[in-house]
Amino acid sequence: MYLNLVNEESIFQMFLNGIKTQFGISIRAFRSDSAREYLSNQFHKFMTFNGILHQTSYPHTSQQNGVPKRKHKHLIETTRTLLQSHLPHPFQEILSL
Repeated sequence: MYLNLVNEESIFQMFLNGIKTQFGISIRAFRSDSAREYLSNQFHKFMTFNGILHQTSYPHTSQQNGVPKRKHKHLIETTRTLLQSHLPHPFQEILSL
């Protein structure tokens, strides 16, 4: 599903503000695939204005895409494990979906 740039930029802006507020740090680099919503001139200007280096993977290189997918899967599995060990039994069924 393709989201328009206004939504992508506003979502990223909320994420950026949340990181600054919650952790007191700023994002230095943003890595993405070569998706259109991240390659527009408007998004590039936004990233430059905020001092964020935007790095993209090369198109048609599944090797580069595999690493983030494996890291994401590991984070999800670790989070589920931690949540299941600390949640009451009725709520654990939700995590198994």
